[in-house]
Amino acid sequence: MEEREKGIFSLPVVKFAPFLAAGMLLAYFAGSVPALIISAAAGIALILVKKRAFAPCLAGLLAGALMMTLHVEFYCKPIMTFDGKKVRSEFTVGEITRYSGDRVEFIGELNLGGLRANVRLTGEAVVSESDFGEAEIELSEPDELYLTQNLAKGILLSGEITEYRSINPSKSSFRTAIRERLYSALRENVAGESGEISSAILFGRDERLSQTLTERFRISGAAHYTAVSGAHFAILAAVLLELIPQRRRKLRSILSILTAAAEIVFFGYTASGFRASAMFVINAAAPLLHRRSDTLNTLCLAVSAILLISPGAVLDIGFAMSVLGVFGAGVVAPRLSERLCGLLPEKAKFLSAGIRVICCSLSALICTSPVSAAVFKGVSLGAVFTSILIMPLMTVGMTFMILLGALEIGVLGVPVDLSMRAISWIIKLFGSARGMYLSLDFEGAWALAAVCAGLLTLGAFGTIKTLRRCSAGMAIATLLPLLITTIRVENRREIRFVGNNRTSAAVAFCGREAAVFVSGNGVGLADDISRCLRERGAVKIGVIAAFEADYTGAVSLRELAELVETDVIFTNEIAAKLLDNAEIVGEDAVFSLNGKTFISAKPSQKAAAGDFVLYHGTAKMTESAAKTGVIFAKTGLPLPENVVNIRENREFCVALNESRLRVKISEKPEN
Repeated sequence: MEEREKGIFSLPVVKFAPFLAAGMLLAYFAGSVPALIISAAAGIALILVKKRAFAPCLAGLLAGALMMTLHVEFYCKPIMTFDGKKVRSEFTVGEITRYSGDRVEFIGELNLGGLRANVRLTGEAVVSESDFGEAEIELSEPDELYLTQNLAKGILLSGEITEYRSINPSKSSFRTAIRERLYSALRENVAGESGEISSAILFGRDERLSQTLTERFRISGAAHYTAVSGAHFAILAAVLLELIPQRRRKLRSILSILTAAAEIVFFGYTASGFRASAMFVINAAAPLLHRRSDTLNTLCLAVSAILLISPGAVLDIGFAMSVLGVFGAGVVAPRLSERLCGLLPEKAKFLSAGIRVICCSLSALICTSPVSAAVFKGVSLGAVFTSILIMPLMTVGMTFMILLGALEIGVLGVPVDLSMRAISWIIKLFGSARGMYLSLDFEGAWALAAVCAGLLTLGAFGTIKTLRRCSAGMAIATLLPLLITTIRVENRREIRFVGNNRTSAAVAFCGREAAVFVSGNGVGLADDISRCLRERGAVKIGVIAAFEADYTGAVSLRELAELVETDVIFTNEIAAKLLDNAEIVGEDAVFSLNGKTFISAKPSQKAAAGDFVLYHGTAKMTESAAKTGVIFAKTGLPLPENVVNIRENREFCVALNESRLRVKISEKPEN
């Protein structure tokens, strides 16, 4: 490692930021008492340590543990006391996350016990962003996965709106007015699928994307493009700064600082947006202060500032992906490409530009892979290619979208439309290849991914000899999860259960093939089933049995069949009109798998009997005749001993002993 690089890695803030995040994570997952012990130990060590090189690390650990402990004790726990209570509260509509028929899910800002809190609210689709309302709300704790991923937004509770008292559209703020003007111009001039994709990519409004497109974004590794982040801001800033000559350094710096503030106004108050703005301000201010900025130093400064202001950001998946992506693309990739380009013979120097592009995308993918493996149970092998192809098209779309909104010249919508059409083609091409999504559904997958990221960083900043050794280590660390995944997928024999409050499904796996039994109308299950298949490496559905599907549920099942190759669907006459390869059966038909029967029933049907009874609906259950009952219900509800609540026990599954799926559909219940 060169002296300059050693100096950058030895900077206090570069040591402080990682340990600050580590202290916060330890405090959140270990609990308050262990966190205080960690804080005390770090504080004592900080006083006694003689080597100043360790002081920033210990200070970061101490600050992180203390900040998160205070955040949990004095903010999170008081809000969580409202779990299970019914309140009447005023709320402001924030981000709308999903539309489903006549219902909507959105983030509402409430006042709970004097604390402002964001709550995931569900109610009738009569609200728009920034509306002000008053309602009666039943509050409950969301499932653990959702809670952990959204702590940064203050989303500690979910709420079901039972009665709207008043809904008043609020006056548009300056930020909302600007966004709406650009959004309206975009929707007027870019229609159809291109309009939906442009709304998701350029504005982060992905709630109206079809389930098919949403899943293909995930499989292709491009899902992060539908969330407004630092990448959007970088494009916006680059466009504006190109108008200023390079020699006008101070003017460019001042404009950069103003643009950073404008980013928050335009794109909203997201953790990744704050990170991008903070980095850009630090980089821009350096010339004004006659200092030279560095990507790693700037990144660590921005991360430290954000975490000290908002400790919950350490658990935000988007923020983590953003920070690690910047580290990979902005810190590791330049050094790695420099090393690789230096190994090229003189006649092959023309390949340098391509190597830099590939290194940038590959480094970002590898550095973010630990989070992808831990949260999304896999990584897309197509992400490198989609990133290389989409970024230039996104730049074109963003540039002309801004011009379209500012000048209101309709012809400027043509380049936006063409760029979005090209992105749609790319997404469909890579998103249709489910085999390109590498399932990492095993313990320790994130650790192997972290080893790969560490070896990549070490190789990029070490000697050529170190780079070669790290490359060999990366090959082993990459082949190992591939081998583990292949063995696990090919030998997988199990039944898993997914669902929502209204309907559920049993998904049986046998190698890379699956069979699906849907209980209830099937509304909104396409995403859950597809995710279940994706995370466990299944690429084909042999049979879907959905005897009670209605029209809306059939639309969801059609989306699932478009996403995953499906042989045959057994359903009723209503749903069969919308589904290809559908065979009509009666609603009282019974689905049996390897000799075990699966029955669909509402919680009120006490006499429903079978090896497995999948309950749908929200009624209270007092008893069940099932050998094993499965329901997706609110936590805390009393259930019979033979009924499993898969909202509380997401990992509940049933083993299959045979090496193939034997499915049988009978018109009458078997004796």
